[in-house]
Amino acid sequence: MPVIQDTIKFLPDYLSASRTNFSGEDLFVIFQKLIIVVLIGALIGLEREHSKPASEKTFAGVRTFPLISILGFVAALISSVTSFWIYFAIFLGYSSLITSAYVFSAKLGRPGGTSEISTLLVFILGSLVYWNYVVLAAIIAVIAATFLTLKIQLHRFVGKVSEEDLYATIKLAIITVIILPLLPNEEIGPLNILNPQMIWLMVIFISGISFIGYIFIKIFGENKGIPITGLMGGLVSSTAVSYSFSRKSKENNVLAKNFALGIILASTLMYPRIFIIILVLNSALIKSVWIPLLILTLTNAGVGYVMQKNINHDNLREEIDLKNPFKLKSALLFGLIFAIMIFLSKAAQI
Repeated sequence: MPVIQDTIKFLPDYLSASRTNFSGEDLFVIFQKLIIVVLIGALIGLEREHSKPASEKTFAGVRTFPLISILGFVAALISSVTSFWIYFAIFLGYSSLITSAYVFSAKLGRPGGTSEISTLLVFILGSLVYWNYVVLAAIIAVIAATFLTLKIQLHRFVGKVSEEDLYATIKLAIITVIILPLLPNEEIGPLNILNPQMIWLMVIFISGISFIGYIFIKIFGENKGIPITGLMGGLVSSTAVSYSFSRKSKENNVLAKNFALGIILASTLMYPRIFIIILVLNSALIKSVWIPLLILTLTNAGVGYVMQKNINHDNLREEIDLKNPFKLKSALLFGLIFAIMIFLSKAAQI
């Protein structure tokens, strides 16, 4: 591919241009980066070794992973004072070693692959730290460690995913990734106030609230998943959360109080959100509204606390037949109501 070829041609010149003799200050910076590299390797290595039973030998653990990250760091350092092809040769040799280890493990009946991929990733992260992508490397390391740690939970979740869930995910992806960019991001229609892209965002948000709530309920259970969804949704639109949860409570009467609690929590966050908006747009109003907003927030929080105490979790069935909540018809109806309200508000002003 032309892009890859141009990149390969550019990197040797770029890295060669950075060749220099290391001063005391350079050595101190390298030492700082080296500590970060060791910590990244130790983080992944600790998880890998902890995830294996004591009787099973690990492919790489808390000692090997820091060495791998150091290897990637040293390879990047050497290439900066020699040639990029040195780094490419080291990485190719190391990749061949990991591939051979995977082949032998597969022959012994341990196909896996997670540890092997992790070692390659740690090697690259060590190189990224040397190339000054320290924050990016740290973020990737934390994300990777999170996915590795949640192995049991993720496999358990996948076991609960149905064919209907897959179809719902695809439909949500279609209305978000494909349809949204095609809509004009400008005001059209009567009075030139209706923005199709903004209205469609509300349709996506309603669908997303229901879908994310369904995912959380499957992962955390009814008692925790619904309140978490209410809190997250309340950061964006408590009205959307109220609409979604009210509709779902009709389908699952057993969880009606849980959905009511989710609506209360979403409404509780509405007032801090209004406070932040006023603070940004017109800070002079803060003196007049902060006390009422505080009273409303505390009142809602108190009501939510009382509702939480009054929910009898023992009466909930252990297995509740929850169907995937992705229903585009309801989301479209909310989008239509949203557009009508925008139009009527502007018409009233005029």
